[in-house]
Amino acid sequence: DYAVGRCTASRGDVIYVMPGHAETLSAADAVDVDVHGVRIIGLGRGTLRPKFTYDNSAGEFVIGADNVRIENLWFVPSVTGITHAIDVEASATDCQIVNCDFSGAEAAGTDEFNAAITAVALADRGLIQGCYFNSGAAGAIYAISLDTPIDWQILDNTIIGDYSTACVGTITGAGAGTNLMFGNVIMNGLPGDVNAVACFTQSAAGTWAVGDNRFMCDVATAALFFTNYTSTINFGNLYTD
Repeated sequence: DYAVGRCTASRGDVIYVMPGHAETLSAADAVDVDVHGVRIIGLGRGTLRPKFTYDNSAGEFVIGADNVRIENLWFVPSVTGITHAIDVEASATDCQIVNCDFSGAEAAGTDEFNAAITAVALADRGLIQGCYFNSGAAGAIYAISLDTPIDWQILDNTIIGDYSTACVGTITGAGAGTNLMFGNVIMNGLPGDVNAVACFTQSAAGTWAVGDNRFMCDVATAALFFTNYTSTINFGNLYTD
């Protein structure tokens, strides 16, 4: 957050986070990326990626400005019922969350993010790509929760875990524009314990094109893999129950 405060808006400033860097997030806005156009790049692989551990349910990493991009960061819950790992605030448009990891809870089956990523209304044109989500058997609600999304893209992610509502969900409003979900592997549940809960929920009929995904959950028909199934454009998906 200190580094963000040293940046200048819309100048293309980049923050590199070193391998092995670790921070503990305990309060709201613990990290607030509130400068337009900042890019944050985590260096390192595996357990050497920059790690943000949440030791309080109020802890959060906030994207609060336009055109922010974060890459290769690792977000880890260490208590139960954390509201979210990343919150994209209202009017923070064109954010990109790429190759980030939301897994490795310190107490497996207990610690979780209620939603790993949330985005509120008017946070338009977001991108979530190449991320890994694994909530394990803990009581997570969503991996990704979007409020009235407009022109969002959810691409090439892997989502696994015991999500009580859905792996991906739109809340309040279904969205508008052209929302895309392509190339994802989405399993609601765990090997040997797949949930009878949808992979994708929409609060109302939305404007989604959903293609080339692999969905797995324990439901009876393809149309039950996500709500308002017939309101979307569906092609090339594989459904396994």
